[in-house]
Amino acid sequence: MKMRKIMASALAFGIVCGANAAVGAYQSSHELTANALKYTLTNEGVHSISNAPLQERAKEIIAMTGTDIHDVYNYIRTNNYYKFIESPKSLEEIEALGWEYFAEYSLDNKYLVNYYFAAVSSLLYEAAGYETRIVKGTGTSTYDYYWNQVLIGKEWLNYDACNGFEGVTDEYITTPNMPNINASMDTKKGYTIERYIYHSFYGNSSTQPEIIFGDPTGDGKIDAKDSSFVLVEYAKLSTGDESALSEDVKSEADVNKDSKIDSKDASAILSYYAYVSTGGTDSIQEFLKTE
Repeated sequence: MKMRKIMASALAFGIVCGANAAVGAYQSSHELTANALKYTLTNEGVHSISNAPLQERAKEIIAMTGTDIHDVYNYIRTNNYYKFIESPKSLEEIEALGWEYFAEYSLDNKYLVNYYFAAVSSLLYEAAGYETRIVKGTGTSTYDYYWNQVLIGKEWLNYDACNGFEGVTDEYITTPNMPNINASMDTKKGYTIERYIYHSFYGNSSTQPEIIFGDPTGDGKIDAKDSSFVLVEYAKLSTGDESALSEDVKSEADVNKDSKIDSKDASAILSYYAYVSTGGTDSIQEFLKTE
């Protein structure tokens, strides 16, 4: 019975993730193969790619495209296209499978949804030598959406290879009705930025900034984005949805420490942002003590 359950899980994994090849036989080492890739089946049932030559494949692509961000972006746009290949996955489901899976799949398959684009883009931008992060928010619709930001000079610019936005500022992408690079679509009501995901395909943890109290987006500064992030989370919780935030992020968002994330936290963060924008130098902790 246990063996049948394991094989059923493996087969389901292949179907859900778009694997076309037959799933290999279950091995005593808890490894299986699908689409010629090797996966590890943990005790919790989480699959992860092992021995996947992602870095080498990315290196070969960058050797062909060069390291210019425009050329890398165009490579992704030329070789991949949007198609509704599966029902949207939650962030928890994406991270359980691992961003490596989605990047690997994207190198082998033409049609993708947004988080596959985000994964392969992150891989190739990092391979080209850029500091990059994945953004979770909403795009041209109301469901969860993922794209990329790349640090160009001292500014994080938005690269959405799925919808065709290249190197645009936060102000641009969050403004309604702004056109993409070929004017084939626009930002609709404007993107929203909820959080940043720092994932390195090269084990470089130095790109992960320390989470700062009052900075749940994790971009290293406390500003209006953090206030908006808290309001979005509050709206989700108010409608009965469960929080997908880690305990660390919840702690940074709950600035008044009343064990809940709500509009009071958003208001406090926004007030602090206004304070430092006019020359205030106190920490947010000190600022809140005087409120």
